[in-house]
Amino acid sequence: MNISEVVEKALAFFGGDILATNVWLDKYALKNKDEVIQEDVEGMFRRLATELTRIEKGYLKDSSLNFSRTYNYLYDMILILGGSNLYGIGNPYSLTSLGNCFFVSNDSDSYGGIMSIDQETAQLMKRRGGVGTDLSHIRPSGSKVTNSAGSSTGSVNFAHRYSYTTREVAQDGRRGALMISHHINHPDIEKFITVKDDLDKVTGANISVKVTDDFMNAVIEDEPHILRFPIDKDISSISKDDKIVQARELWDKIIHQAWKNAEPGVLFWDKITSYSPADAYKDFGFGTKGTNPCGEIPLSPYDSCRLLAINLYKLVTRPFKDNSTISIGDIRMVAYEAQIMMDNIIDLELEKINNIIEKVISDPEAEEIKAIELQVWKKIRENLIKGRRTGLGILGLGDMLAALGLRYDSEEAIDLSGQVMREITIGSYMASIDLAKERGAFPLWNYEVERDNEFLQTIIPELPMEYQQRYKKYGRRNIANVTIAPTGTIAILSGVSSGMEPVFQLNYKRRVKVHTKEDATFTDDLGDHWKEYQVIHKPFNDYLLANDIKYPFDMKEVVSQSPYYQSTAHEVSPFQKLKMQAALQKWIDHSISNTYNLPKKTTEEEVSNLYKTAWELGCKGITVYREGSRNSILSSGEDIVNFEYHDAPKRPKDLDADLHTVTRKGETFVITIGKLNDKPYELFAFRTNEQFKSKHGIIRKIRRRRFDFINDGTVIDNIQDKAELITKMVAVFISMMLRHGAKPQFIVKTLNKFDFEISSLTSAIIRVLKQYITNGTDTRENCPECGQPLKYEGGCESCISCTYSKCS
Repeated sequence: MNISEVVEKALAFFGGDILATNVWLDKYALKNKDEVIQEDVEGMFRRLATELTRIEKGYLKDSSLNFSRTYNYLYDMILILGGSNLYGIGNPYSLTSLGNCFFVSNDSDSYGGIMSIDQETAQLMKRRGGVGTDLSHIRPSGSKVTNSAGSSTGSVNFAHRYSYTTREVAQDGRRGALMISHHINHPDIEKFITVKDDLDKVTGANISVKVTDDFMNAVIEDEPHILRFPIDKDISSISKDDKIVQARELWDKIIHQAWKNAEPGVLFWDKITSYSPADAYKDFGFGTKGTNPCGEIPLSPYDSCRLLAINLYKLVTRPFKDNSTISIGDIRMVAYEAQIMMDNIIDLELEKINNIIEKVISDPEAEEIKAIELQVWKKIRENLIKGRRTGLGILGLGDMLAALGLRYDSEEAIDLSGQVMREITIGSYMASIDLAKERGAFPLWNYEVERDNEFLQTIIPELPMEYQQRYKKYGRRNIANVTIAPTGTIAILSGVSSGMEPVFQLNYKRRVKVHTKEDATFTDDLGDHWKEYQVIHKPFNDYLLANDIKYPFDMKEVVSQSPYYQSTAHEVSPFQKLKMQAALQKWIDHSISNTYNLPKKTTEEEVSNLYKTAWELGCKGITVYREGSRNSILSSGEDIVNFEYHDAPKRPKDLDADLHTVTRKGETFVITIGKLNDKPYELFAFRTNEQFKSKHGIIRKIRRRRFDFINDGTVIDNIQDKAELITKMVAVFISMMLRHGAKPQFIVKTLNKFDFEISSLTSAIIRVLKQYITNGTDTRENCPECGQPLKYEGGCESCISCTYSKCS
């Protein structure tokens, strides 16, 4: 099957959805060295079902969860595996892990221990894993050390290091993902809270603060809070190394940063650990130390998790009709069988890890070089066997509610969502208990050890009586089972709302690059051709069909009469959404990934109230994204702050330079970029027929307005005068902006606003300057698909959450 046939079949499968087709092609279609796509979408589901059934038959030859049933679950998109599983299961061309999330921590405060975390992170990420780590065990800045430095640089510097590593590791169609957490008791916590003020640092990680109940009570009562190291040190007597701060002042710093930069998020640490069945086994290595990159899986060191989501929209009978319904019994049954699949995926992951370990052992590298990689995978394998942790979740909640005629943030919708999540967890735990009887409990299981766990005391009494009795006798197969992940790309594949989120948008425009002008809606100033599509959210289109609403129609009027009215991400009440999160969290042993999209006018006090309410309602964490944050230069009063003029640094006689030859619209330009401290400092553009031996050289200032370019022994005299007047003017003004500190991304944005007779020159300059924009740089725009921030990746403005890119 050639590529055009694969694309055509994929488009047909996804109902003409170009975004879903592109996501599948880019991320999940089986490829041989990125050249030949080996299967269509149906082939992917056959591959997955074959492997899952192979494991199932190894336990129970005549299982009802046979190939046909498994395949239908996947093909109908009732159950959707996490991305690493879609890509990795049965994939002979890529040696990757099936783990979506990992956590690495060794509690070592030495340079060797800290650096080993960096290496372990890289090794896990190169196998497609997202990673979490924590800084709370690293001694604070200024602490005495015995090495030549004399004192510690502190914990926060290592956030930069881990972030750089994340940005460097490529992952087969996905960027690296890292969560760095830090404890509210640590003396470096104020530096950590404000670390994202520098937009060029820690761009490869999310950050969260681990907040305790004691701290929150001190905030409410406006009492002091003691920063100390170690973070659990006895503070019955205060030492000279401890620092006393007002809890409310520290809280206000967290809130200000969240309001301004959308980070840090907050992890309510006591709730996370007390409401986690895995933490009953903290004395056996399963004490939670942090979370995965999106926060939905609290993890112990060297633990991991795989994800699978139930598509709730698919479980609605007669959606958008007056007699629409959802069967509680169906939900429980689907969750039961989904949990069996999840346990089978653990065995598939063990096979993958064994293959990775064998590959590392057989590599020709020196043993000392391979040691870190070998060690981390052996630790991951050991804890996977001990705990058999799973991550069964949901997506399509927002669409399920609309299909039942309920407004997302209504009390009725919140109550029903809690009931649905209860049934999913009951089904999951029933399966885990039956699996423990048939296959054995996770090796650490001990009734006496876990009997008083807060979450287990909540869920076990909800099980049928025979299962309560089986649990006491046989235990559980999995140390923890349930979560709600963001499900970004798999929600795109299934065409429904992600995770527990409301629908982001019901209709929007999407641009797709095309090859010919004849197929284009418009052509941009780079000469690239684009076609614009109007995209309708799939379940909303189902609503139109169910109610015989035909085009053309007034979109606003139709939406106002639909169950989606006032129920998109930017319309729902954040406090009602918090109640939704709390209703779901009651029945979840892990946690929930969830972002609160807030309007630009939201005040810091409102963010603070939202965070406090989340704690009071028993949520395990919260993250907000206020429109226009991350890069805001405005204070809460909308006054411009910190605006200063900057003088250009003095130019040395010689500047290292890069040479670029660019052809745009039939014209060829030579563009040279002179660099000071490896940053663009000046630009010259001219036309020439000369051939250059090297793409690098020196720009030498001979005298005022006279510059020569020296390229591997070849000298081009007076490059400024080689340009026409208009080209010279453009180059002079761009050079002036660079010398006075304007970043390349801002110059690119400015040039993109113009379209006149020199557009061939400007587009050539844009193409060159984009090469000097640091990956991860914020574009100060939001994604039209999911609303998350757009960042520069390889010169393209791309979404950090979904696969949207202005270049694709």
